[in-house]
Parts: sequence; C-alpha cells; structure tokens
Amino acid sequence: MSTLYKLKNILVRRFDCVSVEDKTDKIVIEYKYKNYLVFNKDQFEVRIQNKTVPVVIKKSGTNHLKVEIDKDLLTFEAKETFIKVNCFYNGKKLWVRDNNKGSLYLTIDGKLCEVECTKNMYIKSLNEDYTFVNEKVKLKPFINESNFTFETSNNYQFSKILLINGSNKSEIPLKAIGKSNYTIPIEKIEMLAMEEYKAMYLVNEDNAYRAKFDNKYSFNLYHYYIEINRNNFFVYHKIFKAENIILKETPDKYGFIINMKSKGNKHIKEYLNVVLMNYENEIIAKYPVKTYEDMITSKIPYDIFIDNRAKKNMYIEAVEEGTSRNVIYSISENVKERIISETAVSINNQYYHMRFISNNGIYVKYRKPFFKNGVNYINENKINFFVKADDIYSHCTFTLTFEERYSKETIEYYIEPGETLLDIKYDEIEKIISKPKTIVDLFITVREQDHIVRKEKIRYRTAKYKKDTYFSKKIIKDNNQEINYLSTITPFKNIKLERFSITNNQLKLMNNKAKDPNIWLIGERFDTAQDNGIVFFNWLRANTSIDAYYVIDENALDYQNLKHNKKVLKFGSIEHFKIASKAKVLVSTHDFENILPYKPAKGFFGYEDTLKVFLQHGVLGRKSVEYHKDYYEQPFDIFNVSSMSEKYDVVVNEMGYDKEQVYISGLSRFDNLPIANDNNNIKKILIMPTWRDWLNSDFTFENSEYLEKYLSLIKNKKLNQLIESNNVEINFYPHYRAQSYFKLFLMNNDIKVQYVELGEKSVQSLLIEHDLLITDYSSVSFDFTYMNKPVIFYHFDVERFFRKGILRPIHETFLGEIMYDEKKLVDQIYDYVVNDSFKKVEVEKDSIFKYIDKNNNERIYNSIVENLERQ
Repeated sequence: MSTLYKLKNILVRRFDCVSVEDKTDKIVIEYKYKNYLVFNKDQFEVRIQNKTVPVVIKKSGTNHLKVEIDKDLLTFEAKETFIKVNCFYNGKKLWVRDNNKGSLYLTIDGKLCEVECTKNMYIKSLNEDYTFVNEKVKLKPFINESNFTFETSNNYQFSKILLINGSNKSEIPLKAIGKSNYTIPIEKIEMLAMEEYKAMYLVNEDNAYRAKFDNKYSFNLYHYYIEINRNNFFVYHKIFKAENIILKETPDKYGFIINMKSKGNKHIKEYLNVVLMNYENEIIAKYPVKTYEDMITSKIPYDIFIDNRAKKNMYIEAVEEGTSRNVIYSISENVKERIISETAVSINNQYYHMRFISNNGIYVKYRKPFFKNGVNYINENKINFFVKADDIYSHCTFTLTFEERYSKETIEYYIEPGETLLDIKYDEIEKIISKPKTIVDLFITVREQDHIVRKEKIRYRTAKYKKDTYFSKKIIKDNNQEINYLSTITPFKNIKLERFSITNNQLKLMNNKAKDPNIWLIGERFDTAQDNGIVFFNWLRANTSIDAYYVIDENALDYQNLKHNKKVLKFGSIEHFKIASKAKVLVSTHDFENILPYKPAKGFFGYEDTLKVFLQHGVLGRKSVEYHKDYYEQPFDIFNVSSMSEKYDVVVNEMGYDKEQVYISGLSRFDNLPIANDNNNIKKILIMPTWRDWLNSDFTFENSEYLEKYLSLIKNKKLNQLIESNNVEINFYPHYRAQSYFKLFLMNNDIKVQYVELGEKSVQSLLIEHDLLITDYSSVSFDFTYMNKPVIFYHFDVERFFRKGILRPIHETFLGEIMYDEKKLVDQIYDYVVNDSFKKVEVEKDSIFKYIDKNNNERIYNSIVENLERQ
C-alpha cells in the first residue's frame, strides 16, 4: 500500500450508509463516519428533495449514526420515480457511499422502493403494479413430484409470486392446494435459470406481501439447482462436475482446445456439445465434443470470441441418464475462483485481455489492458508527461499526437513508455491549424503497424479545472500577427492547447482601455443563431438604443440568414476584434469563448472589466451542467433563470452563485412562442432526442442502445400506420452530434417518418409548427410546455442518463407523460392522436415559469442596465 494511499485513508473524511431498516411508519438509516475529529450530531441535517426535514438523530456506538425518518416525509409526487435524500454536515453536502450488506428494499406509500447510494441517496420506486404491504409472510418450501410446493403462515389467497432484483422482475402463477399451500410447476422455476432475485413477494389481488423463508434451503432438480437464502431466490443450471480443466490455443491458431475430466457424473449418459451462451441465457453457438473415457475435449473457433466483447458463459450439453433428455449443465470445479486461461485478443482493432474463469461455472470476460498517462508539468516550451502500458503493447509504436479539433489534422512525435520531456514545436503545430481561433488536443496514440490499437487523451490529474485560466502561455510574433498558445484542461482534466491569432491591424484596434457600456456583444454557440442570443439581439435592436452586435461564424448555416445585417459580425473579422475590445457587456447562451476572438480570461484585452451575462440555453434542473461558479475565476455577473425553484434549488444551492447574481427573468426565446389553443388536434408530431455523453466514438454510437431504440421507434409498424390512417406527419430531428449517424442508418429505408436535417429549419420554427413533441431529456420540452402543447417523454435509459444525479425532482421538470418502453410510447401517441386524450392531462407550470407574459427580454435588459448603473 503506497504512502499516499495510507495518508489519504487517514485524512479523507468518509460517510457510508451501512444499513437501512424498514419499519411500519419510518425508516432507520445507519451511517458510519470516519476521520472526523469530533462529530457533532447537532450540525448534521437531512434534506429531502432539497428541503430540510425534521429527523431523529442518535449516535450508535463508535463512529456510527442512526437517523430515523418518518415515512410521511417520503412522498412521491406525480410522475416522480425517486426521492432524493441528501446529508449535510456543517452546511456542506456529504458524499454518501454504499457500504450496506443487507437488503435495501422498502415499502413507502404502498410502493416498492430500492435505496441507492451514489454520492446522493435515492429512494427509487420500482413497481407500481401492486400495493406493497409492509407485512411479511413466512414460507416453508419442499419438492413434491414435479412441483415446487410451499406452506404459508397465514390464510391469504395468493395468486402469483413476484420476484424482484432492481428493475428486473418475474411473475409466476400459483396453484392453491388447500388454504395455505401452493405449488409451482418445476418448468416455471427452470425458466428463471441464472437469474438472481433479491426480494420475493406473494400477490393477493392488488396487494403484494414480502415473503420470507423460514430457513436456508437447496434443491437439486432434474435440470437445475435451487438455492434459497431467507430472502434470495437463485436457480442454477444443473451441475457437471469437472477437474483438470485446461484451455489452450490450437497450434494452427484456429481457436481453442478445451480439455476436462469428468468427476463422478453418473447422472450423464452421453456428452454432446460445448455450449456458449450470452448473459441473457441465449445460446450463441454449440461445438461437438469427443470423449476418451473420462476425458472430454472440444475445439472452439477463435472468431466466436472476437465478434464482440460481451461476456459469455460456457456449458456442456449432455443426455441425462434415465430420461434421455438433452440437458445443458454448468461446468463446475471443486475449487475457488481461478483463471483457466488468459489471452490477448483484438476486437475492432482494439486489444483486450480475454479471461476464461472457473467459478461455479466457466465465464468468458474481457478487460482493457492497463494503460495510464498523465502530465507532470507543462510550460511555454516543454511538456513533461508519463505513459505506463501493459506488456500487450510492447511490440507497438507510441506517439504523442497533436490533433487540431476542427480539421482533425495531426502531427506526431515518437516516444517510449515511461517519462518523457518533450519540446513543444509550435512551428510544426502551425502546419495543422485551420482556423485563427482553434483548439489542439493531445493524445497518446498506440499503433500496431498501420492500425491504431489505442488512443487516449492525456490527463493533467493534479490541475484544478477552471474555464477561464491557463497553465502556460506562449506568444509567437512575426511581421504580420501575434499568435497565442495557452495550455488548459477540459472538465475531464484532459490537456489541450487553445490557440488564437491576432493580426497587427487587429491588434491596433484592441488597445481600448475603457469599455463602452452602450456596446453589447451577443452570441450563442459560435455557429448558431437560433436560440436566446439571436432573440435578445433582435429585441434590443427593435426596442432600445443599445449598440448591440451579434457574432457568428461565416461558415455557419444560420449566417446566410443574417449576413445582410450590418450589426452581425463574422467571427474573427477585423470588425469583430474592434467591437470585442470595446464591448462592456458580453451576453451569451454558452461560454464566452463562443463570442470572443481571444481567450476569455483575466489579462486579455480588459476581459475582467466586462459585465458577463449568461442567458442560458434552456431551463436548468435536470442534468448537471458545467457552469458552476467554482469553474471560473471570473464568473457570470448575471445568471438568468425562469423560476424561483430554478434560482434557489439549482443555481444558488447547487452551483454556488450568490442570490443577488441570479435573476428570474425567463428565457428570451419564450417571448416569440405562440400559446396554442386547447382545442387543437394533433396533426404534426416532432421526435427530438438529446445527446448521450457516453457516446464518445463511432463504434460506441453504432452499437448503442440509443441508436437501436430510436431506429426501432422510427420504424415501428403501428407508428407508421398511424401516419397513413390518420393523415399525421411525423418528423425526426436528432441532436446535431447524432445527425450524420442517423442519416446514414435511415437512408433508403421505406418508412413514413421524415428525417429533418440540421439547418433545414430553425429549432424554434420546428417547435412552433408541431402539435406533439416526443423527446427524452431535452430542454426543448420547456418551449413546448410554455406553448401549452403536449409532450411525451421516452425514458428507456433514465437511470444511466442521471447516473451522476439530477438537480430537481422529476415531477418538477418533466411535465407530461413518461414512457419507458416503445410499445407503451407508441400506444400513448396513438391515444393522443386518435382519442385526443392529451386534453385531459393537467400540467402545473408554476415550478418552471414564473412569467408567461412576453416580457422576458425586457426583464433581462433591465437587469443588465441595473448592474451597469451600480458599477
């Protein structure tokens, strides 16, 4: 154990959840704290859904704390699927780790819930099909001929068993024998093979009662092995006992030979095949075996393992003695977990370690080889970094790659694993630059001849992330221009070089020491004019005497609609530099790097003397965004929001801004939205999903659930029939990052859903002209709700999307029906179109919009003027 780890273990404070107890009217959570000199329970508080609640706090032994929470405080709002529970000590939020060894299932308000600890604590609703009663029913199981039978401790009439493990569930019908005995056919139990269930309930009409076995049990059936451990229910494949399992690559590199010795398997008459299954218990392939007395051998081709890196299980198929049935047996050694074989494989030009593991079965698992890099330090001329890599790459070539973000052009320098001190050759980097203001990313690239087998960005782990600072600055001057290179990091602490150049003519215009409070520079992303920025710009030009300018890249599609306006500046033009140097007020929907031709940081052309206004792109409260006050040396002076809840629950309490900096003005673009008539019918439907931050490569996207789900939805037979039979138009407008992928997959498909390409129409015009919106987590839903139009949310991956937490309760920001699978989603769309059932849905807008009055732009303008007058 390293000294640093030991020191961290001594100094870093820990706060763990060690148990959760479900009582009739309350829950009791036990926490364990570590590395507190003195823990004062009076400074500890609990907040539920961001509100402080009264709880009973008791110290329990050394470093333990028990917290009692009344169930009356744990209430699920309409459409809410979880309750967020935060712990605070001395006013600071604690990160709660999961160190619980027991069950985390609760019943709250008749709902079955699971407790999850991921920094925050979440109580998630799992199943609303039944009313869950906090009453236990004791069971005693036994096998009776071909049935699984059990006795119950009371006289309720049960109709089925409900087995649950998180969001996974299975239901099995029961047959009653007398008043308190029930049977289940063995074949129904066998259907549960290799599924582990952590909770079992007995269903009586609409009520579900927790089942608790009176002891531990195990049953060896014809095909499977059942293990019952009080609350757990696990069905294994029947066992084939083996020893001396050996797995080696074949000399001809065709694949693998597996050899194993049968150990006392008298229940087996004849061996047939080695079987590979995926983790959903589906057979992938079968390969015949040969037997030599007790030795069994089979040859398995290499290709079956490198088609993908999904986990696989290996079984043996044999004829059972006495029944002549073909049974698939789990291969089991009488040893603890061991690695039978490990080899390197290449899947899609990427190396992986493939392991064959014996542990009550044979499992095939894949892992990426060890690879670590990091920056030790960087200055204006040199970068010192290290690379550590698995021996699997020992025959490969390593390079440090500088890649210009927009052109993807690269220059590379050969390096060796270990520590490297490299001169930064700016004259070489200049050869790949495509724009005056750009970013150069740094990678470690690993090649096997011409194939890239690993490519990783270099992390500067010890650096603190700030958007408007830098670690080094290199200024290069020549006869015509001044070039600036600044070393900075991304939110993931990946090192990058930010580059901008200023010509001598531009530089002459930049020496304005005084900023003009009447000159305001406005923008969005540097390549768009569809959002709050352009709306606010147009409002200022029409309603005030402010000398307002809008900046956009001349290659942007939206520039064509604006280029004749003299107050619209081409990004990087000499006029852009001139206005940027004079503007007192900077207004943007995103960070100011999108509207300034230089680095938005202290020391660059009076940036610290500007008034910084954040218009926002949407309403906050769903996913965390990267605009926390702590991420800036020069934070926003004005942060625009739409409601009291957004201001205090999110921007003040979560993001760290002072309440005086946060203004409830509403979004600019809302002023341009028409309010729909309640009696409108649905004739045009817009499907508009947002992005997923884990889709970080072409391969990841093309093999993603995200692509699969939306392609399936677009091709859904019932949805396409709806278009024809009801004269409905359905348009699909994917996120700008996903456009090229979906376009490729939707080409030449015979579907009625129409694909809308980026730039074909503005987002706002799309929203205005459609009657129903289908989205997932996108903030455009707020525009639709503002217009009094219905929204249906498609949350097939909600847990993964909000894996890092959610800022506000779901019911506050998802105003509409929420669907989790395609069938229910399409059925709901059909019901809205055919039966007009959306007119019965009541939506509470107060938590999202304080104002619906067409005066948002005026309020934003007044907040800016007010701040200017105070300076």
